Amino acid sequence: MEPLLPHQVQRILNSNRRISFSTDSPRAHIWFLRIDDLETVDLRCLSPDEHDRARRFRFDADRVSFAGTRAVLRQLLAHYAAELPASLEFSYGPNGKPFLANNNRNVSFNVSRSRPYSVIAVTNGLSPGIDIEVIRPVQEYRGIASRYFTPRELEWLNSRDEKDRVRNFFRIWVLKEAVLKADGRGLSMPLNEVDMELSDTPLSASLWRLWRLWELGSREDCLAAVALDSAITSFVTFDSPQDCPPNP
Repeated sequence: MEPLLPHQVQRILNSNRRISFSTDSPRAHIWFLRIDDLETVDLRCLSPDEHDRARRFRFDADRVSFAGTRAVLRQLLAHYAAELPASLEFSYGPNGKPFLANNNRNVSFNVSRSRPYSVIAVTNGLSPGIDIEVIRPVQEYRGIASRYFTPRELEWLNSRDEKDRVRNFFRIWVLKEAVLKADGRGLSMPLNEVDMELSDTPLSASLWRLWRLWELGSREDCLAAVALDSAITSFVTFDSPQDCPPNP
């Protein structure tokens, strides 16, 4: 899985292929992005509130990540919803999960950022959950795991080789986050209520209540996972302008 740059997303959308959901049955598309700067990002589609949110970030890298991801999100959702990017309006659930207002095409989405990467899931089924984390040193990962992981998850994590434990900590974390975000309650739902059954093989289409879980790709520098409507048994990943898969 290789990330797309913002201008490559537009190239895919402008190609001859119809990037849409061609049937009423639930489908999902996953977009994997890398946003290092805003040179090729059209920020004119952002709302005044989004511009204000971007300005409030303390670090420029965070501002770039937020503004760039939000602009690409608007670009993508406008394509699926047959609207103009700047005309899209967002509403928010009781725990802050965003969704499209006045959505006549049943387009659902979820976004995660861990700079410089972003992932966006778009579906026409139940609202998805997606999470990405760049692999980085976490000195207190044992304490975090003991607080938020279930006994089964802790036992599995502690059975891994020491050199692999931080990576496996993030494996568990992104899967749990994807489920919480799909559920819509986010961190208001205790992380230790989500119990992952793990192995050395990445999860693929594993059922967890209403959702089907996948670990996305295999990269050394980041990990990602998505939770989709259980009726969805596969998805299309957009991660190369030269090898854009056909619409399912």
